[in-house]
Amino acid sequence: MLEFFECTTLQELVDKFYNPTIDRKTIASFAKEVTVCARNGDTVARKILRHQAQKFAATLKALQRENEEREHIYLYGGVFQHDEIFTYHFKAAFRGHKKGIKIKLLKVPPVYGAAKAAYDLGQSLPPEELIL
Repeated sequence: MLEFFECTTLQELVDKFYNPTIDRKTIASFAKEVTVCARNGDTVARKILRHQAQKFAATLKALQRENEEREHIYLYGGVFQHDEIFTYHFKAAFRGHKKGIKIKLLKVPPVYGAAKAAYDLGQSLPPEELIL
């Protein structure tokens, strides 16, 4: 972390994160480094990915209990697209969980589904109902 964020001490690293706060894009770029370390056999990096995947799965299981009327939750994001270790542990944490909402990992960004839904709606409505 020190090398990635160009710091020489832990205090300097803390300052870099909070004064001013570091942006999400920069943190996400560091997450890629954790994945690289895990792929190269770093046990601490592997534990971090497994732990975070399990926490995320637990959060979604709680969401299932609160929203039983929903059939699916669709997920998309860089971590699912580019981090096979995190995705593996996330799926493993969900395996066997049959109650409630089913989790689906999207292969394309959600905007594609929104565009398709808009197109389908446009096809089913008379032209005069398409304009406000």
